[in-house]
Amino acid sequence: MLTRIRQPYEFLARWVDGKFAGASVCFIETIKDGDQVLKVSETQPEPVGDDGFPLADLLDQTALSAIEAANAAIAEASQLRSENESLAESLVAQTSEINSLKQQLAQYQATTDENGVPLSVTRLQAKAALLGAGLLAQIEAFVASADDMTQLAWREASTFDRRSLLVIGLANEFGLSDEQLDALFIAASQVRV
Repeated sequence: MLTRIRQPYEFLARWVDGKFAGASVCFIETIKDGDQVLKVSETQPEPVGDDGFPLADLLDQTALSAIEAANAAIAEASQLRSENESLAESLVAQTSEINSLKQQLAQYQATTDENGVPLSVTRLQAKAALLGAGLLAQIEAFVASADDMTQLAWREASTFDRRSLLVIGLANEFGLSDEQLDALFIAASQVRV
């Protein structure tokens, strides 16, 4: 008497976009005549589920729970990846903004001292601030009677450096404190024409 025995041999599961999408099973088929084995062969994969081999026949409840848990973990990992990508994009944008602010700060610091006083101003800005403070006529009269180098520096300088000998000498001559000189440089830096 011929008998055919089918035993599950291999279980294949498919996931699409992180979700369980189906499974198939391969069987080992053994054909016997009594105790004598006539043929042993592996079947082609057969779908598992409604129309095929019932999944419950292959897996016990623990395995089914494990597959469900794995599917949930895959979905959660996908969500976390998405959130991570969003956070990474946000970090890139914030890093770019921080770098831009650092550049602006460096440019500002390159033109001012630690108290925010400009390190230099243009000739026009300096004379406008002195005019506003009522000092321009007095300083020009003093420079006209000064040595040739002082006159040349006053006439030809395109900018005036807050720490230059000419500026410090004129401030001392007219009794300007460091704070008053700083205020003149700040006022000069705000002159726009």
